[in-house]
Amino acid sequence: MDSGWHQWNTKNKRNGNKKMNIKQVEDKYFMHTYRRSNLVIKKAKNQFIWDEKGKKYLDFFSGISVCNIGHCNEAVIKAAKAQLGSFAHVSNLYYAPVQIKLGEELAKRSFPQARVFLSNSGAEANECAIKLARKFGFLNPSKSAKRYEIICFNNSFHGRSMATVSATGQQRFHEYLKPLQEKFVFAEVNNIDSVKELVNDRTVAVMIEPIQGEGGIIPAEKTFLKELREFCDDKNLLLILDEIQCGIGRTGKFYAFESYDVRPDIVTIAKSLANGLPLGATIAGEKCAEIFV
Repeated sequence: MDSGWHQWNTKNKRNGNKKMNIKQVEDKYFMHTYRRSNLVIKKAKNQFIWDEKGKKYLDFFSGISVCNIGHCNEAVIKAAKAQLGSFAHVSNLYYAPVQIKLGEELAKRSFPQARVFLSNSGAEANECAIKLARKFGFLNPSKSAKRYEIICFNNSFHGRSMATVSATGQQRFHEYLKPLQEKFVFAEVNNIDSVKELVNDRTVAVMIEPIQGEGGIIPAEKTFLKELREFCDDKNLLLILDEIQCGIGRTGKFYAFESYDVRPDIVTIAKSLANGLPLGATIAGEKCAEIFV
């Protein structure tokens, strides 16, 4: 577990960089996109992390909902090593049995007639959901217009790509990036009237986190999510649930929506899906499972 740290430290000293610690190296070579705490991680195991001096901490972050079953989980390590011994990557032009087995498991856990799209991250999973919704609107226009507008929510967070940051309802993420991608509008969580006010002939979907994470741990109320489901059904809108941070056991069930007795048309997951390895998934229900060809 410590080998990477020691190798870096030894190499740094060998090159005469005794005065340059790891924080200074990071500051010199990395873009300044994170304000880090004053903690250098040496190793991690289960729910604990250790710093460079060997001090042990209880990790409440779990990598911001990435390591939901603990750091260096033995089953994950065993499975990853076994797969790397066969192949790390092959083209999607071939059949990869383990990939297909994962898709089957996710589809069965999600909803009837579900289909899965695998990707590398939460942003990509949400990008896929946005594209699914846009194509659904293209194929199912209203009487007067093509449908492409997506209702999102204030304080939401859906990713750092241009489309997903445009769908994020926090101005601090929009600064310096304008013009953003168009046709994302924002309602208030737990206020169904604010959603209804935004609907027009161009609206195709509503996208929401059942529990907002980055925005401050704000849960949708059960009655609100049910009203949202009913409203989407009435208006032929897709309901997209972003469960990238609150899904895969974070609330005690595989999906947070299971506690709401509400089924989305599309659900997105990532983060803890591979417990630290890069993996995301977009799962579409019967209403839009056949959209991509």
